[in-house]
Amino acid sequence: HGGGICSVATETNLENCIVANNTLVVAGGGADVYNNDECNFFGANIVPVIVNVAPGTLIGTAPLTASPLLAALAANGGPTFTCALPANSPAVNASVGSTATQDQRGLPTAGVPDLGSYEFQPPPPPGPPDYPTWIAANLPPGATAAQRAASFDYDGDGVSNGDEWVGVTNPNNASSFFLASIASSPTTVVISFPTSTGRNYTLRLSTTLAAGGWADSGLPVVAGNGSVRAFSLPVSGLARRFYSVVALVP
Repeated sequence: HGGGICSVATETNLENCIVANNTLVVAGGGADVYNNDECNFFGANIVPVIVNVAPGTLIGTAPLTASPLLAALAANGGPTFTCALPANSPAVNASVGSTATQDQRGLPTAGVPDLGSYEFQPPPPPGPPDYPTWIAANLPPGATAAQRAASFDYDGDGVSNGDEWVGVTNPNNASSFFLASIASSPTTVVISFPTSTGRNYTLRLSTTLAAGGWADSGLPVVAGNGSVRAFSLPVSGLARRFYSVVALVP
């Protein structure tokens, strides 16, 4: 009956959750929550469509029925896909009283935590400029439009101009690379890398170097702050893998 949650002959508790954008499964059912027992709402919640049928009871603060304005399911970092929140979503800063310090992806909460698994990240402090401004400043005035394209590799180092912009390296210097280093102890493997403000970093892994074979490691995304940061993995149970630190534009 419930495309999101079907609470039949069982008690359901929701706290600071979003249950939305689900599809109707059975005629008469609830697209988001179908309840004929007891559904308890704690904190704040957004559930646009609730079908409550006898003898169902809804207890607690009634959830908002406004759309949370979720973006499409996407790889936003972390162990699973998430739906991003825009700045104007009613879910932003709505978890009053929550003690959460980070979202499901491992990114920090900003002020009052947001509802659900994704924390809206305020615009970062000034960092690398937009691509057109950056490429114009880093290539000679005589560079052609084709040479300034994001897909072009101006310095011939095997990294496109666009990837140099994401990694904040010099597109006019073949010796300028984004490099990570690795060190290990009896218990931990540490992968260190330089960061830039205005970039996030994620760790990906693969059993092969073939294109398309990379997967997210599930470790929290690291926000760049201009210093060297690191990913740490326990040695115990660690399978042999190729690891890649990837810079992301927020």
